[in-house]
Amino acid sequence: MREVTNAQWRACVADGGCPPIAGGADASPVTGASYVDARAFVAWLSGRTGVAYRLPSEGEWDAAAEGAPAS
Repeated sequence: MREVTNAQWRACVADGGCPPIAGGADASPVTGASYVDARAFVAWLSGRTGVAYRLPSEGEWDAAAEGAPAS
């Protein structure tokens, strides 16, 4: 899993796929995005790349936060 950067979010906004969110430096992670915003980014990214991206499940997120493999 990786954090979405402000530069990546701005590209999505410029392409009409994401709502604007106040952000910082290009390389810093996006903050203040809602679950709905994150789903919009994933849909946009999947459409742009042709690769099926998705948000992690709650179990995957918890395991990543703990540094343990997801079961």
